[in-house]
Amino acid sequence: MKTLAFVLTLSWLSCTLPVSVCGQTQQGHVLSIRGRVIDLSTDEGVAGAEVLVVGTKLRDTTDTDGRFALPLSPGKYAILAHKGRKLVAVGKKMVEVKPGQPSSVDIFVVPSSVKRRAQAEAVRWALSPNRLGLLTDSENLVRDPDFLRYLALDARAEALAKQVRETTDQQKRAELEKQLREIVNKMFDARTAYRKKTIETTERLLQRAKKLLEQSVRERDLLIEHKISELLYGRGVLDW
Repeated sequence: MKTLAFVLTLSWLSCTLPVSVCGQTQQGHVLSIRGRVIDLSTDEGVAGAEVLVVGTKLRDTTDTDGRFALPLSPGKYAILAHKGRKLVAVGKKMVEVKPGQPSSVDIFVVPSSVKRRAQAEAVRWALSPNRLGLLTDSENLVRDPDFLRYLALDARAEALAKQVRETTDQQKRAELEKQLREIVNKMFDARTAYRKKTIETTERLLQRAKKLLEQSVRERDLLIEHKISELLYGRGVLDW
């Protein structure tokens, strides 16, 4: 009798509990999300980085190639990664796990010195009326992978240029100059990418401002009456 009850209990559990097979439940729901933690300064995987799901206790440590896997049921999640204080998260990576669809995501990290420089640059851009970044949201800028990649590559380029100046071996100098040229090419690509996004954001803001202006022109008489009432009777403050 006890044996029969044990068998029935196992059967019930096998029908009701999700069993993970290659990351899927019996109903085909994805139970894991896989990905890679990448250092933007080198574009290489980061070994030993900690990956965590915001708001949960789920976390994993990357392998030697920077890869990780997290058991997640269908839903939307924010994922972060870091490696101590040396490599910090670019920002929260929003991912959605859908039933029956394998999920894969790249999580970017940068040296903490690059993140601090990005924050300083964002403030400088916001205060300078002659910079393209005037209308750029500084909070988004410091989380922009292309902007951070540009700063990280710039730091590498400066260090490499110093090596080129100091070396006396002509063969080694030629190799270093080749590496420097490759890095500067990548810098240009990253710079073009984040400036393109800045221009697109500015264009959206201008379109929105244009629509608001057109609306105010259509409502001209009503706005005038409100302004007169405000001036005469102090009835609220009207935003022209």
